[in-house]
Amino acid sequence: MECVQGGHSNFADPSDWTVSNVTSTVDTVTSSGPAVGFFGNPNQPNYLWSDDLEELTCSAGQCPPQPCFPQPVWKVRGSRATAPISGADAFLPDAVMTTGQDVFAVYSRLNPGTADYDIYWNKSENGGVLWLGETRLAETTNAPSLYPSVTYRAQGSEVWAVWREPVAGEWRIKGQRFVPAP
Repeated sequence: MECVQGGHSNFADPSDWTVSNVTSTVDTVTSSGPAVGFFGNPNQPNYLWSDDLEELTCSAGQCPPQPCFPQPVWKVRGSRATAPISGADAFLPDAVMTTGQDVFAVYSRLNPGTADYDIYWNKSENGGVLWLGETRLAETTNAPSLYPSVTYRAQGSEVWAVWREPVAGEWRIKGQRFVPAP
């Protein structure tokens, strides 16, 4: 999959875009669910995506002394982040900048305790470089919580997430404020 970034500096001509590669077109990693936001100072694009980059994983009780082998692990990553933003089995990220350098990301992630997808969030206080650690937003139902989106409301300094979730056989929109904590 080819990942590209677009830039636009001539607002008088909406067709004047510059497109360049972000990752190699020969990259063997599968990337999915991109999100983009302008975070930090200066106000630069910050890309979030999910991919199955190989990591060394070990079966419980085998390492050490048994060798570890590279396995694809789906995680949310960022163009500025120094490490993955999420734990394993995460995808569909979205992010929003609040004030200063604070960035909030939301994504769907497999909850190891329930084997169902829940919505998780993470926060960066330096424009998306370092992330503080993920938190499950809510264990909502025994159904997958997918396609999260996040927004910031300056009045009250609130951060809200919305997502899709099946209820009684129909997809519903759910939402929750998570900053400040309800």
